[in-house]
Amino acid sequence: MWDRILPVVLIVAVFFAAGVFLFMFMWKSVPSEFPDPDQLKVLGTIPANWSVTSLDGKEVSAGDLRGKVLFINRWATWCPPCMAEMPSIQALYTSLVGANVAFLLISEEKPSKVQQMATKEGWTMPIYLATEGFPPVLETQGIPATFIADRKGRVVYRMVGGKDWNTDDARGFLQKIP
Repeated sequence: MWDRILPVVLIVAVFFAAGVFLFMFMWKSVPSEFPDPDQLKVLGTIPANWSVTSLDGKEVSAGDLRGKVLFINRWATWCPPCMAEMPSIQALYTSLVGANVAFLLISEEKPSKVQQMATKEGWTMPIYLATEGFPPVLETQGIPATFIADRKGRVVYRMVGGKDWNTDDARGFLQKIP
């Protein structure tokens, strides 16, 4: 009986080992979904005088944030993909506290509605309200929409749609932008 079972067990073990090896090889060779930080294409510049208002009423202008990489996310409480990606943005924000990255999560809703959601979810990331129109480089037909700008306010990455932002790839990209 063992003479019939042993070859089957060996064949299954070989295929299993080959599958694990291929998975690990392919997993390590997955390219980054972000552009090479040394070869960024500028999509446009955020005007220094463009501003948003924090939930506690403080105005922040893009010019105030020059010298930092900007992670800008347009979202709404009524948007399921927005709400689905927020925990990953919160985790990304938490992992980058102290890094030279400024987070601007911007809603166009009533302050009370946004504050209520932030409190309910326990978010500590900076949430802002759009108090004026968005500059052309931050315009979008859909949300969530995420824009990443370099230290000079030049948008170098744009993504429309929900995403898991709590990845080493995203962290590495944000920290390597010149």
